[in-house]
Amino acid sequence: MPFINPEVRDYFQENPIEEKIVKPFLHNFDITWAKKRKAFNTEVSVYFFKPEQIIIDNYGISREILAIYAPYYTIESRTIQATESFFHDFPAVGRVENLNFILISDCLSIDDWITKYISENPEFFRIIIGYSSQELLDAKGDGYFVRRRFDKYLYGRDLFDFRLPLKNDFLFFGRKDIIAKVYSSLMKGENSGIFGLRKTGKTSILYKIGRQIEAEKGGIFIIYDCKEWDIQNYRWYELLERICFDISKKLDYTLLKKISDKTVNSIFAEIIEYADKKGKKIIHFSP
Repeated sequence: MPFINPEVRDYFQENPIEEKIVKPFLHNFDITWAKKRKAFNTEVSVYFFKPEQIIIDNYGISREILAIYAPYYTIESRTIQATESFFHDFPAVGRVENLNFILISDCLSIDDWITKYISENPEFFRIIIGYSSQELLDAKGDGYFVRRRFDKYLYGRDLFDFRLPLKNDFLFFGRKDIIAKVYSSLMKGENSGIFGLRKTGKTSILYKIGRQIEAEKGGIFIIYDCKEWDIQNYRWYELLERICFDISKKLDYTLLKKISDKTVNSIFAEIIEYADKKGKKIIHFSP
């Protein structure tokens, strides 16, 4: 039998429509906490769902999962901002799953909205499992419907998509030997390269090395994505000019000469010499 915290039952007395909306989750979760919260000028209902064994076994989710009900027919980014703030507030912090959360909205096109939001915010690391309130009401307690949606979102998003290199440490695991070897070579002033098939994590490794360099103040980290259209269309001296400007900005170095195709080589050499005197290493990656 599903468990509903007595305080949650009291909450449902004041919000009976929400009890009907979350009913399908009771086949897979206990409901341990519920409260209305306001942040970023939006009010939502916040729930904690404690997974039953079938959810633990199928999806590896052992902690409670945060669920948000936004009673609006349109979703805005501030709903996600508010949710982020709840992750860091009591009682969620240290209690709920960090990687996933459930978003319920009156918006009928919630799937499309989530897809668009993720495409526009590729560094957003949490997986949003979305439901419209109407489809939950139509499900009438169908627990399989809830799990099918979990399948779609948890198994459907490729966290290692080559378009989405990992730019923070939350999802970065392993590759310690490669990182240590490349980092050591760079600190010795040696050149290094990382080669591999696409979607094997090369760019994610570069970003990880860059974070380590900056954290340990070991040098200046600059990365150029050669798939970008503007970089592909640079002449050689135009790209070197951009590199000069970027390094100068990082070093707080004032360029004394006007850069042109005839002067860019000598100016670049001056910048490198200045960096060497300052004890700075230039780490420049071009994936």
